[in-house]
Amino acid sequence: VLKEIKRILKPEGLLFASLRPQYFDALLAVKNNHLNNVNMILTENKGRIFNGDMVFTWHTKNQINDMMENQLKLKVLEMYGIGCCSGIEGDPHSSIARPSLMDTDARKILMDLELGLAQSIPDAGRYILCVAKK
Repeated sequence: VLKEIKRILKPEGLLFASLRPQYFDALLAVKNNHLNNVNMILTENKGRIFNGDMVFTWHTKNQINDMMENQLKLKVLEMYGIGCCSGIEGDPHSSIARPSLMDTDARKILMDLELGLAQSIPDAGRYILCVAKK
């Protein structure tokens, strides 16, 4: 999919790609007692985890950077961790904070915190947002 996006991306065009971090899937495996998936999460970048039929993919910040720059020949401008401290019901970050259960003031403080952490720890988010340029 990314190769096709690169092909149709205009010169100097921007790509915003959201990818699942390895760390998030590792946390989810531990949280849900799917420890049989740990080796696959550590050694692969995709697979059927969590005893389901769906194939998941996961990456580290360094792997994303390598894929964008060396394989796709795009220049990575930024990477951000999305949801470093919060989650939705069922994911491991939800035990830290669930924005849907917070009042407006608390959500604003949480947003400020997550924005402040987003660049420094992209691997810790529920997603890594990669901004790259052709």
